[in-house]
Amino acid sequence: MKNTILSLIFICVATLSTSAAFGLDLETARSSKAVTELPNGFLKANNESAKSLVEDINAKRKSFYEDIAKKNGLTVEQVGEQAAKKIATEKASN
Repeated sequence: MKNTILSLIFICVATLSTSAAFGLDLETARSSKAVTELPNGFLKANNESAKSLVEDINAKRKSFYEDIAKKNGLTVEQVGEQAAKKIATEKASN
């Protein structure tokens, strides 16, 4: 079950990495420090230019985490924390 959850989280991270708003995509926002990945699996905007992007991605992540949580008998918080760990691992390997 844990592998299934991690696989779903990986798909979420990969999909949401391609979201864009106002010409700013997640990878560009990360590299320019416009956003910060939080340990709860959500993003924090560090400046106004990233606010719309963060709101969009966080809304999608929340919906995705809710679906995974419901299917696996977990809380949204548990899924978000697992996603944050997966995101950190992915960032470290790049």
